[in-house]
Amino acid sequence: MRCAVLVIMKMALMIPTSTGMQQVQRAGYVAQRLMVSRTASFRTEIQPPRSTRPLCHSDRSLLIGSCFSENMGAILQRLKFPTTVNPFGISYHPVALGRCLERLASAKPYTQEELQEVDGMWLSFDHHSRFNAPTAEECLVGINSELATAAEELRHATHLFLTLGTAWGYTLPMEASSKE
Repeated sequence: MRCAVLVIMKMALMIPTSTGMQQVQRAGYVAQRLMVSRTASFRTEIQPPRSTRPLCHSDRSLLIGSCFSENMGAILQRLKFPTTVNPFGISYHPVALGRCLERLASAKPYTQEELQEVDGMWLSFDHHSRFNAPTAEECLVGINSELATAAEELRHATHLFLTLGTAWGYTLPMEASSKE
């Protein structure tokens, strides 16, 4: 089924206060009627080549990144694939994902000096808020147990899935001054 879409392209800076096609045209707008299929696609569609190494149940995978990793990881786990998902929590920024991978590769446990206390909760800027805890010890137990498991998984993984998203990056003032 097809539907009509009215597209108005702005050709002037002033917008009339009252509505109506005549006034819109006089104000410098061009109205164009388009016929659009209801099945039209408003996204970029790609057809990736078929993998030469498809995922099978004997493989181990690590998914890191956006909420897409969370959703795909949940599907893989439900289908009984050995999968570790977002050991640092959801993250969209490529720099944050790089830091995550570096920490997993080193398997260096976090210390209390790397945590921050904010409004009575302990947190790590490298981790999602699901790791926040009322004490530094609880926070470190959650972070470091997930780190140890994921670092081991990274060493034995046959597939690594990185999913990015749109994100802003911020630098703490203390980090900025140490880089100068």
